[in-house]
Amino acid sequence: MGVTELKVSPEAQRLRVEVVPEREGYEPGQRVSGKIRVTSGGSPVAAEVSLSAADEGVLQLVGFKTPDPMASFYAAWGLGVESATTWNRIARLADPAVLDPDEGGDAPGAGLGRVRSRFVSSAFWAPALLTDARGEAEFSFEAPDNLTAFRLMAVAADRGARFGSGDVRITVRKPLLAKPVLPRFLAAGDTAEVGFVLYNNTGAAGRRPSRRARAASPSRGALRRSPSGRTARRA
Repeated sequence: MGVTELKVSPEAQRLRVEVVPEREGYEPGQRVSGKIRVTSGGSPVAAEVSLSAADEGVLQLVGFKTPDPMASFYAAWGLGVESATTWNRIARLADPAVLDPDEGGDAPGAGLGRVRSRFVSSAFWAPALLTDARGEAEFSFEAPDNLTAFRLMAVAADRGARFGSGDVRITVRKPLLAKPVLPRFLAAGDTAEVGFVLYNNTGAAGRRPSRRARAASPSRGALRRSPSGRTARRA
């Protein structure tokens, strides 16, 4: 018995998927709108598209890449035989409170970790958008409040055996952002100057702020702001 491999390029089955938002930057709460364009050889394609918007920082943290269905549907298969049975699951009643120790021919699934609710790691998910005669599908969603970059990932498939994917990055930010600069801790009797950092994302020059503030750490009691707003003293 002899076996040889004949490699056939599947690139003719690859769809070109473009995600085109109206602009690259948005503010929190604004509507993010755009189009997904699916073509093949320059011609529009009627396809079904899944679109997701995920936090770019989270994706980079876990090393997540935009899914490529071509790698799955046209993956190389080795020569072999695999056998499995489900009789062991039918012949006995399983305790619903106990995990099934039998795997049969199924692959074990990995558990998903809990996503903290104060972060929006996924801003939008549309599982089945349909392109029109021009090969385009529209999308729209509200930008979340967290200030970060989001990756819009689109995966498409037509009625036959053609697949494709594409992505684009958008940024959610405020035109002017102020962050406080405070000491990490104060001991009794300490005096510190507090401030803030201004981030100007408007592209226009601004005046440098000159307001100063001082805070004193008392031996007991709390700190409160003085009527002038420039100093803090013991209550």
